[in-house]
Amino acid sequence: MKMLRQKFPAVGVAAFLATSAVVQAAPLYDNTSTDTGYSLNFTNGWTLGNQIVFGGGIPSALVTNFSFEIYSTLATFAGPNVQMQVYLYSNNGTPFNGYSTPFTTYYDSGLFTLYTPQEYATLFSLPASDAVKLIFDLSSSPVPLGTDFTLGIRVTGLASTDTVGLELFGPAGYGLNYGDYWANNNGGGWVLLTNAVPTSFGAEFTGTVTPEPSVLYLGAVGATLLTGLTWLRRRQDASQQN
Repeated sequence: MKMLRQKFPAVGVAAFLATSAVVQAAPLYDNTSTDTGYSLNFTNGWTLGNQIVFGGGIPSALVTNFSFEIYSTLATFAGPNVQMQVYLYSNNGTPFNGYSTPFTTYYDSGLFTLYTPQEYATLFSLPASDAVKLIFDLSSSPVPLGTDFTLGIRVTGLASTDTVGLELFGPAGYGLNYGDYWANNNGGGWVLLTNAVPTSFGAEFTGTVTPEPSVLYLGAVGATLLTGLTWLRRRQDASQQN
């Protein structure tokens, strides 16, 4: 099953807010600048995960907002009840090929109705587009996360003719991610997969750094180099998806 698809250029990017207000906070991670021209398509019931490292050597933070982009050329889904569920995991589970799997859940959005980007544009009176940014406002109850966590996303209810994927960007402008991705088939266990291009979701995180940045940034350079070496090794070891 090949989930990677080349996508057509979008007219623009619309925006959907999970709540009415988005609180400005310090940047933690940003991979929204360089669109690769590809998207990673969902399969019913599969959770797809992107493992993320905060920028600036930040070891932990309270996440107040995060977002990611989806892509579909459909005007509407054929499936009558397409839903999405979003998770933030700590990577402290049973290792797969030597790498700790997503396990402890720090955030669970619960199931919510998913629309196509064109439907979101109509609902919110925005310019028509094949891409939409889903924004989650956690400012009323910030989520504590340590660096090197996984953003997991699951879609259900897709008809056989429905296609929707995660827009892929990279390299990250702030922070790091791995070129592979986690996948879990309906609770069947996590595996690491790769594709022809790095599968880094177009995501952004903001929040409150804990503890104070003046303490954290002392080790920023060393942490970045160490993570970079880990990324190179993991690209070599990860399971290859054709």
